[in-house]
Amino acid sequence: MGGSASVVSLLWEIAPIEHRFKRASSLVLPGLCIAIQVFCGFAEPLFLSIDCGGMDNHTDRLGINWVVDDGYIKTGKAAQVQNLDVYGKELSSLRYFPSQKKSCYVISGVATGKKHMVRATFFYGNYDKKSWPPSFDLQFDGNSWMKVNTSSSEGQYFEVIYAPKREKISVCVVQTSPDQITFISSLEIRELETSMYETNDKEDVLLRISRTALGAAKFVRYPDDPYDRYWHPSSEIDGVVTVGRDNISFIKNFTDIPGLALVHAITPASSNATTLALPSSWMDLEDDTYYYNFYFSEVLEAAYQNKSRSFDFLVDGEKLNDYGSIIPPYQSYWSNYNHRGRRLTAGSVVSLVNTANASLPPILNAMEVFKVQRGLANGTNEQDVKALEVLQGQYQQLQSWAGDPCLPDGSTWDWLNCNTDDPPRITELHLNGSGLNSTLPDFSSLTALEMIDLSNNSLNGQIPEFLGRFPWLKQLNLADNNFTGPLPTSLAGNKNLILNIKGNNITEENPSPPATDGERNLKPIIIGVSLGSIILFLLLVGCFIYACLRSQRPRASPNVVFENNVENHVKQQAGSIQLGSKHIFTYEDIVKITRNFQTLIGDGGSGSVYYGRLNNGNDVAVKVLKDLEQQGSKQFVAEVNLLMTVHHKNLVSFVGFCDEGNNMIVLYEHMQNGSLRDILSGKRITTEPLTWKRRLQIALDVVTGTQKQAFSQK
Repeated sequence: MGGSASVVSLLWEIAPIEHRFKRASSLVLPGLCIAIQVFCGFAEPLFLSIDCGGMDNHTDRLGINWVVDDGYIKTGKAAQVQNLDVYGKELSSLRYFPSQKKSCYVISGVATGKKHMVRATFFYGNYDKKSWPPSFDLQFDGNSWMKVNTSSSEGQYFEVIYAPKREKISVCVVQTSPDQITFISSLEIRELETSMYETNDKEDVLLRISRTALGAAKFVRYPDDPYDRYWHPSSEIDGVVTVGRDNISFIKNFTDIPGLALVHAITPASSNATTLALPSSWMDLEDDTYYYNFYFSEVLEAAYQNKSRSFDFLVDGEKLNDYGSIIPPYQSYWSNYNHRGRRLTAGSVVSLVNTANASLPPILNAMEVFKVQRGLANGTNEQDVKALEVLQGQYQQLQSWAGDPCLPDGSTWDWLNCNTDDPPRITELHLNGSGLNSTLPDFSSLTALEMIDLSNNSLNGQIPEFLGRFPWLKQLNLADNNFTGPLPTSLAGNKNLILNIKGNNITEENPSPPATDGERNLKPIIIGVSLGSIILFLLLVGCFIYACLRSQRPRASPNVVFENNVENHVKQQAGSIQLGSKHIFTYEDIVKITRNFQTLIGDGGSGSVYYGRLNNGNDVAVKVLKDLEQQGSKQFVAEVNLLMTVHHKNLVSFVGFCDEGNNMIVLYEHMQNGSLRDILSGKRITTEPLTWKRRLQIALDVVTGTQKQAFSQK
């Protein structure tokens, strides 16, 4: 397809010898070297040209400033091509990547939501003296782009137009075979005007197939095109002639197109012809969806004065004029856009057909054709990406990895595994034998981790407490490091975790300090007071539940009873609790929230409690009622009503419920620091231990608070 173009002829004003680049795939790679310039406290529109592998910054003969790529990538090696005289300076060098599968340029400070054109150029030039031009994949922002097939003597460039979702653009070359060494010659990024290349869907990606100035004798580009788009001249075609203006002093540049791309046009050789059919070779079509722009401008003043040129735009015989028949204006232009993208085939015919009142045949000045790639990847979870940045900031050996860590599928960083969520989450860290030293930084925001392997490194200090706080963690390998000190209680008490700590100087658990004489003497008193307070609290709660149940009218179905109780309660609370759809969960929701009831955190006579995580990241406790008979339904209704009615800083908060079939489930706030029993018994060490005075105060607060709540409902 026509996605690549001749770089040498595009640079004919710069290079001493004009050469032609081989046409390559239609898919357009977002430029592989990108940067942003910020001056005087504000960001100028991005116009960046990166000389990949170049030795110094320079300005070419067109006035374009080229910068070296050191600030955009941390891996790879620079090399010079063999034929240094053929191309401009920016194509005499390249950067190649012999030791890494995925290598990415990253440009920060990009304007999100604004269209950008990214252009990447590849010229092998036998830099390695092996005459072995490689093939490899190209990617941008976690999206697949195309496969690049390089040549020993010719080069290709590829363009993509899209609106980045984040403030960074990444462009990656990805090895597909061990003997195929990836490389890149130059990377360019141009921020476009908002009105340019409008699409029906803001996430549509446009991959350049062709951009042609019909009848032109040479390339049109910067500075005539302020965005430095390449407008190729057209080749000679049988039955078509070129017409143009001799005097072009009045020509001006427009936002969409430079004036020099409009001063010539093609038209049928016969003045009596009524149809201009475009050669299929200009379109390079295959069965796919395409976006196109066609430009029309009258080049003959006499034709303008007589207004005798008028025609329709047809694709496969269907008229596609957006605004009526086309009458090319003089000293201006008419564009025919296809904003939604149209499904075309390799045999599609594009033609311009005269209307009944036309006396001159149709003309065409310029055209652009793009393949449409639907949708942009959302990218890996941003919270996970920031956590990886913390790790990379601590360990230089991890900094060579850039771009999206999980996407596209099959191009995950070598030391990670990810799930298939949208956006994906990182589930495994494989950093064994990676040469890591010093203490571990806090990467606890990687909350989807299920396996961590940090073995065979030189990590030291105490094992961080956060390693035991990952809710889904199943395996933790810390073997053969230099960790010292006690094992954190978050790990020592985790029976569901496979933990390997061999080869370190650490103990199994934190020793508990011995009780003082004063504490031993107070213990019987405290236990008695605590038990009395708890019994009193339970009696009050029981009375309150009984009063709530008595106040309800009998109903045929427990579900109806529950729903009416909730509805009445919400009305009484005057909006303090909004029981909307966010409080009601289906059983399918519960299975996803608990990962199929994976982690049991409590088990009692009335039901089992499982750990869960909502879509918004909040942790919840999910209680599944065991007794499914009538008594179980009553208890379910009573418990939910109680949780909705009683609000206190020392009581868990109600989150929602599921009452579907035989499944009666309550969701409430999850307490991260374990059960009350564990804390009171001293099995769980917290950062702020509960004093006996504080324990008694909590019990009294709960009892008195519950009493006030109960009486206020009467």
